[in-house]
Amino acid sequence: MSLTPEALARQQIDAQLVAAGWIIQDYKAVDFSAGRGIALREVPLKTGPCDYLLLVDRHAVGVTLDIYTPDEVLSKGFDAAAKAKAAGLVQAFRDYIAQHHVEIAALQILYSRPYAQRLTEPMLKELEKKLRDTHATWTEDRLWDAFAVTTPAKVKGRSQPGRFADLVSLVRFALEQQPVLEPFSDSVAARFDSWIRQKDAEAHTSSSTSNLNSQPPNCVAFTADQRAWLELMRDHIATSLSLEADDFGYPQGAHA
Repeated sequence: MSLTPEALARQQIDAQLVAAGWIIQDYKAVDFSAGRGIALREVPLKTGPCDYLLLVDRHAVGVTLDIYTPDEVLSKGFDAAAKAKAAGLVQAFRDYIAQHHVEIAALQILYSRPYAQRLTEPMLKELEKKLRDTHATWTEDRLWDAFAVTTPAKVKGRSQPGRFADLVSLVRFALEQQPVLEPFSDSVAARFDSWIRQKDAEAHTSSSTSNLNSQPPNCVAFTADQRAWLELMRDHIATSLSLEADDFGYPQGAHA
């Protein structure tokens, strides 16, 4: 999916701010205990909304208003301290995984290769809660920013608020099970597209070499309606990890 010009500009500004040592947060979920330099997104001001409000020790030191022409971030005052803090957070996260992978169901599964069983939404939410209980600032967004500061060349995109499924990507990347940290939804979309291309190729080959009465049952050419349903299932899995019978929303007493 291509990004809008606004989303692309925002992604570029986010990367510059993080590289400069700023901690990016949403205005409605600010946590001043996260650090001294905080960049708040979309803050309403008396003169109108600003895209980013830069705070140092809770005091405003600057704003950005035009996200379509982002200026290069010039202040690097927090750079060294921010990188050291980010490195410490990454190491603490890795240590936590190593210390608790036996007792937390989600970590048991993600630690095993191949996976011992299917990872479920309740399992991942349990992990999310335990991380927050350990440290209130250990959110998906904060962990993502820490990896972006320590290994910027290996981080693609960013975690979105409320996307707990990105914990899968964070743990896999921390365990070096995947070379690039990218949103879980991107990984799901890539695997889905690969599977669709494979099925399309199989169906095309089958139709070229077989008659109508001998086409193998596994070679399927999906209709437009079937493709739409598959894409809905892809999107559901990208946010909730799995797809259960109840997720289809059948009326009571109906059968699949």
